[in-house]
Amino acid sequence: MIPVGSYISWISVQVREQFEGKRWALPARVFARPLELYSGIRLEPKVLEEELKSLDYKLVGRFSGPGQYQRNDNVFFIMTRDFQFWDDNEPSRLLEVQFSGNRVSFVGEARPNRKLTLVRLEPRLIGKIYPAHHEDRILVELAEVPPLLIEALLTMEDRNFYSHFGISIRGLIRASVENAKAGAWVQGGSTITQQLIKNLYLSPERTLDRKFNEAMMALLLEWHYSKEEILQAYLNEVYLGQDGDRSIHGMGIAASFYFNRPVSELKLPEVALLVSLIRAASHYNPRKYPERALSRRNLVLDTMADQGVISPAEAKAAKATPLNITTRPAETVFPYPAFMGLVQHQLREDYREEDLRSDGLKIFTTLDPFLQKVADETMMSTLKKLEKGRGIRGLEGAMVVSNSANGEVFALANGKNPYFDGFNRPLNAQRQIGSLVKVAIYLTALEKIGSYSLTTLLDDSPFLWVDKHTGESWRPQNYDFRSHGRVPLFKALANSYNLATVRLGKTLGLDKVRDTMRRMGVEREFKVYPSLLLGSIALTPVEVTQMYQTIA
Repeated sequence: MIPVGSYISWISVQVREQFEGKRWALPARVFARPLELYSGIRLEPKVLEEELKSLDYKLVGRFSGPGQYQRNDNVFFIMTRDFQFWDDNEPSRLLEVQFSGNRVSFVGEARPNRKLTLVRLEPRLIGKIYPAHHEDRILVELAEVPPLLIEALLTMEDRNFYSHFGISIRGLIRASVENAKAGAWVQGGSTITQQLIKNLYLSPERTLDRKFNEAMMALLLEWHYSKEEILQAYLNEVYLGQDGDRSIHGMGIAASFYFNRPVSELKLPEVALLVSLIRAASHYNPRKYPERALSRRNLVLDTMADQGVISPAEAKAAKATPLNITTRPAETVFPYPAFMGLVQHQLREDYREEDLRSDGLKIFTTLDPFLQKVADETMMSTLKKLEKGRGIRGLEGAMVVSNSANGEVFALANGKNPYFDGFNRPLNAQRQIGSLVKVAIYLTALEKIGSYSLTTLLDDSPFLWVDKHTGESWRPQNYDFRSHGRVPLFKALANSYNLATVRLGKTLGLDKVRDTMRRMGVEREFKVYPSLLLGSIALTPVEVTQMYQTIA
């Protein structure tokens, strides 16, 4: 008896440690900026509607729940979604938003009718940072799950869930008979509790030892935890599909993956489809095999009607509904790879990699999807025009759009293809900055109060710079190969005169110019040569933005 008792004690410890500890490695979710609505903000009505559509809000004639809106010319009624921000929870409510031209003139709650100072729509999900095993899930509470989904699940997977104690004797007998007939292990007879045990604790092999361990662990799980706790864990663990190397686990992420909406907003046909995937998600993949998926979904609906969960009329109406799976081409799932590269670069300075990939962090960024779209379109049209005008091909470019007031980065454009997830030009493409360095030289001079002012005369005549250490010489030139004599400092800067600038930099000292560049935000190491004064240093677009942000 002692070995048996020890075995049970050991199994019990394993069950409790895993169930009460960190069950899942959760991906970090990265969000764009939330759209803020308040009276007086400059915003076109079409931009608000684009934002709503991007968040998968539906235009409806009558409200039935969150994620819907109505529009009457310049007046919007929006049933918002509940969302937990970094500082507060934004509850679901019916908003009224009025426009006067391209400005918001009123923001209020329609029921009850009262004016609101500021409202935030939930932000757009722009990316994820996945665990090493590439399992993706969004944890849901049992209260968030539609009752119909739970009833459909129990109808198809475990009708005696609330009456058994972890294993179903009837199910085991039925499975034993089927296995004996087949002469092989073809059916498991597992309860929801056993399925959860198998997924959380055990390997998928079909052996008697594993089946015995599964049964014992199921009994112990039911002994230690409530049915509600077990059901909630199952809803977050169940495998429901594949997206490349990303595994879709749990009803929360499945609702988003297949229907682009929260699980709480699912209707009967959608509930039935998700439950239909539990037995064989790959076989019934609705994107690859829509006919199979439709047939299996309708079987779930018929079974629910046969069991009295729904009426025959409800089943008939739901069966007449198409699958309505969201179309998600691979490159448009998260269409901001360049910006995500910047986010990950900055996060790794403050967070451990394992925390980013396992703690389910919510990361709020400053990306503005509307400005990002404008930046991408501008980049593509400009490159196309340059290629056509100069008769060349293969041009690429990079763009950084930032807020001059506080340094927030709104958008990154990474060449012709916004979805290109390769070399990140804004973050990594180093190019000589040329005349962009001149602002550091003139700033160094103007900081010497009493020595230089905007009207100080500078010499823009030719000269030869001879390095006193190496004897090497350098003869700078203006862009137009002309000199302009003595010119005021502001004119030399405005016209980007090389000769006047190099003379000024030489007088100030290369080390002083380097120090100014450091204070302006240039962190990379670089050697100080005379050619630095004409921008021989190579920086990335993001570094140049940081440099200029200090004086913007």
